[in-house]
Amino acid sequence: MGIDLTARWRLIGPSNVDRSSTNPQLHAPFYLSDAHIPGYNYIDLSASMPVTSAVDVRLGVNNLADKQPPVIGFAANPLLVNGNMAAGIYDTLGRYIFAGVTVKY
Repeated sequence: MGIDLTARWRLIGPSNVDRSSTNPQLHAPFYLSDAHIPGYNYIDLSASMPVTSAVDVRLGVNNLADKQPPVIGFAANPLLVNGNMAAGIYDTLGRYIFAGVTVKY
């Protein structure tokens, strides 16, 4: 009966818009603000511990530094962009604190 501690580092690497390519099949007009998105780092922490043999408690925080996602212009694919952010890729909620209890019976 001990405490389980977890630290997770999530890295989303940098990206460049395909439209800035010298390849004529990819090259197209684009917003300069969308030309390059730097790499993003997120740190998540959590802890879990048994209180009794039938009860476990867990606490945690995702996106500890509350890093905001990059704003992406209107030239981006509208299927990927939600509110000018790539919601499926970057953490759009900001810092997220959670807690839970598991009871075995």
